[in-house]
Amino acid sequence: MSRTSGLTGVAFAVLFTAYGFLDNGPSQDLSNAGTVAWYARHGLSQWMISTAFGALAGVCMIVFALVLRHRLARAGDRSVTAQLVTAAGGVAAALLLTGVALYGTIPIQHLFNSAPLPTPAVSRVMFGAAYATGFVIAPLAFGLMIGAVSLLGLRHGTLPRWLAIAGFPIAILQLASLLFVPVWLIVLWSLAVGVTLTLRKSPVGLPDPRPAPALA
Repeated sequence: MSRTSGLTGVAFAVLFTAYGFLDNGPSQDLSNAGTVAWYARHGLSQWMISTAFGALAGVCMIVFALVLRHRLARAGDRSVTAQLVTAAGGVAAALLLTGVALYGTIPIQHLFNSAPLPTPAVSRVMFGAAYATGFVIAPLAFGLMIGAVSLLGLRHGTLPRWLAIAGFPIAILQLASLLFVPVWLIVLWSLAVGVTLTLRKSPVGLPDPRPAPALA
């Protein structure tokens, strides 16, 4: 697998950051009157753009989980750790995409189906569900993936030792997602690992997989 495949991790970090940075939905702390006033004063175009970036970030994470499995484990490695990278990564991406879908339901329905703007109660429920799914539950699966990646990186020498070790506390902190929001550590970790895999050659004894010859 090409070294440039590591750029999927960089892409995830950039797209997820754009998703969060462009978020301009009404705060859940607003009163009913404040929420109604927010919808009256604001357009939903930026909200839609933010949703698109979030969806692309989720797709990139699916691909990045597969890249990590192939770049960090030896060919044929079917250990629980190796399988956990793709399994946990897939679950994390699915939860992230679900959160993005919940987050984007209001602008999508309004802009494409001319649905009426939501009541304050509905707005809070949709935002709460999106936040809980993408920023509270998804980090638990991300933590499993990051821990498995760190184990593989140490076992096969496919990550710098400092980066593999740094992954363990980051993975543990994801378990605290119910108490605070450690999801931005995932962004920094993905950026660091993506850049490292892009610049780092595969170590001796762990050759890049070669494509199988075409069938006659």
